[in-house]
Amino acid sequence: MTPQAASSRQTPNPQTSPKGLAHQPPVSSLPPPPPPNIATSNSPNRDPQTMTTTQGSASSPKQPQRKRLRYDEPPIFARKASRSTSSSPVMASRRQPAPAPGLASSTARQEPRDPKRLPSQPTSQPPDSSSTKREPPNGYPHSVSNSVSHTPQPLEYGPLGPWEPTITNIIPYEEITRTISHFLFMQVVQREDVGIGPAGGVPGHGAQLEIEAKIGQLIDRNTNERLRLPVMNECIITKDDPSLRVNFKSSMTESQHKTLNQFLNKAVMDSQSKTSSDPSQPPQKPRIPMTYVHTRERDSFYELPPHAHNTLPQSIRAQINPRHKVKVRVTTDQKSGKTLAKIIKARVADLDVHSPRTQFDWRISVNLEMGYDGEIEGLVEGGDGGSRADRNKDRMSYRHLAYQIDLTQVTPSDSTSKADKEHELEVEVSTAELRKQGQLARDTGSSAYEELVKGFVDNVRVLVRAAQVQ
Repeated sequence: MTPQAASSRQTPNPQTSPKGLAHQPPVSSLPPPPPPNIATSNSPNRDPQTMTTTQGSASSPKQPQRKRLRYDEPPIFARKASRSTSSSPVMASRRQPAPAPGLASSTARQEPRDPKRLPSQPTSQPPDSSSTKREPPNGYPHSVSNSVSHTPQPLEYGPLGPWEPTITNIIPYEEITRTISHFLFMQVVQREDVGIGPAGGVPGHGAQLEIEAKIGQLIDRNTNERLRLPVMNECIITKDDPSLRVNFKSSMTESQHKTLNQFLNKAVMDSQSKTSSDPSQPPQKPRIPMTYVHTRERDSFYELPPHAHNTLPQSIRAQINPRHKVKVRVTTDQKSGKTLAKIIKARVADLDVHSPRTQFDWRISVNLEMGYDGEIEGLVEGGDGGSRADRNKDRMSYRHLAYQIDLTQVTPSDSTSKADKEHELEVEVSTAELRKQGQLARDTGSSAYEELVKGFVDNVRVLVRAAQVQ
């Protein structure tokens, strides 16, 4: 059989490269057939066919001895060397000496294999390409012959049949997630001079990084309306164009807030459900439960005097805008009045994402937070113009894996109208886990860094699309 014919009938091991296709195992590694009778010069009954063989070679048994065909392998006379599908070793004959085991093995290894089909049996010889249907050897049962040259079982494929995602069999990265991953890598992973923490955690003494994504709208400062760009899909806004002047307004309507509240509550219940409510559906993999906390807090703001700026860490001082005043946010429980946190917050960097197919855009922010240990007495209260800027927050916090979602209603403490109420949603990701995975990616090249960022981005997308209210 020619190598070309053999290659059209064989199939590769899917774990090998095109140049390193799996070869047939050495013929000599299989167990030999039962030893045949040895014809000697003293044998009383010599068949004429045995006269042409040398002493010690396999002889043709007499007719009553054909019961020996019940062994695993047919006798040598029943085989055709060029067409045999048997995996037994080639027997020696007088006309042609048997090849050495090493030579037979190397010949089997060198036979090319067709990558279009899978091997039906690793130890079998390649089928003869001259015919597709063969009769079994003389005296060999059909059932055994079929088991030796059985038809390969078809693999299970999807609707497209045998398929690969691309010509390289690699799924290309998604550009928006990759860009955000690079942005967070530079702002969080590389900044080892500041601390990190869990999503939604309260910072302690010293600066700590925070990552949050807020949903709202990008407002064009030239028209004071939502930004309109000649794009159809989600895109990241560059800040290199001086003609593009935008602000971000983190807000939504009360109806959208209610829709998201119902959606998140259902997500909590679905994640904690152990069995499917529909008995006709197959059992599903258990979910990782979401948890939630409902808090009612009050924020008060105080200005830090300039002479106290030197007490702040250098990482915080470097981010302070000289045109803005440093403020201390004091959070207390509305019911008990207990102080929960005193925090100084500084903005580090932003990334704006425009989403024209939804009602919301979103902004990813990296901030620095630190706990303030000083006394509040003596600090100036208020926000703009020295007026008091207390606000009440009714917040639902949903936690899942490395992410936290805060859905908040914010009302000025001195407000008497529902129109003053603001509705906000933000998603946080653990900076501790992000830096851990980013360092693994940098040091070992193997991590779940981009998967972690993709989960963060996808959670924002899920919420933006769930908030669609006609």
